[in-house]
Amino acid sequence: MRALILLPLVVMTACTYNVRLPYIYEGDPGVELQPGESATLQFFTNDSRADTGVALVAGVDYDIQINQLSNWIDGDIARNERGEPLGVDGFADSLMSLESFNLVKRSRAHRWFELMIFQDNCPGESLRGFTELEFDADNNSWHYRAVCSGKASLHVNDAFGFYANNAGFASVTFTRR
Repeated sequence: MRALILLPLVVMTACTYNVRLPYIYEGDPGVELQPGESATLQFFTNDSRADTGVALVAGVDYDIQINQLSNWIDGDIARNERGEPLGVDGFADSLMSLESFNLVKRSRAHRWFELMIFQDNCPGESLRGFTELEFDADNNSWHYRAVCSGKASLHVNDAFGFYANNAGFASVTFTRR
């Protein structure tokens, strides 16, 4: 009986700290792109761990292009603090109705609904918000250097259990430099 009570707590704690759970996530190692090669996927904001299918190589640079194909909405929040539609940079904590909600977002160091990238083999070291990545306006892409070798995943910075109220999707293209 005690094990049944503790199991959800252990799993939720592991998810909160982005601990890799091999028995849940094992599978396809992803496709390693060659220099100049690209891969495109559809990203949905209600996916708490979107597998890109792209295996990144440690120390290699990638350009990531985001083409929003619909409005992004977090519950009833559709605009950031500047009145602009939500995008990869998300929105400020001040827009949340209760300040205590900020304690449950996946990464307190990042903005709500900010697009996040991490690599499955080193989730803690690789976790980056797109506001931390260098943006290249000439080719409309963000620069990401792989921290380790392994598949990349995406999610918006939200609270576990609240991804179902998210709306929006985008086309995401990874290009190896």
